[in-house]
Amino acid sequence: MADRAPLFNDRRAKPTKPKVYGMFHDPSYATTVDDAEEFSSMAHARRTFSQRSSGQDRQFPAVSSEAEMHLFVGSHPKDMRDPYPDRIVKKGKRGGTRVERV
Repeated sequence: MADRAPLFNDRRAKPTKPKVYGMFHDPSYATTVDDAEEFSSMAHARRTFSQRSSGQDRQFPAVSSEAEMHLFVGSHPKDMRDPYPDRIVKKGKRGGTRVERV
């Protein structure tokens, strides 16, 4: 009885969040689908973009203000036939971080 599959309304079963993959685009360097990074959530991807675009990330110190991140929800862009992002993260007019649906 203990090894049964959890039911939909079973309180012990927690819904799984889809994985989010992001590709960082900057006019100063090129990226490919092999460079896509995995994030635990949209908020994690947005925070990462915000840190990199403000110069706080030591691995990516020279990120321009025109940079943007393309987000793919659910599947890796390498596995897609025609990878088109679900959302685009970029800097707003007043310096904030914007997440736009595509």
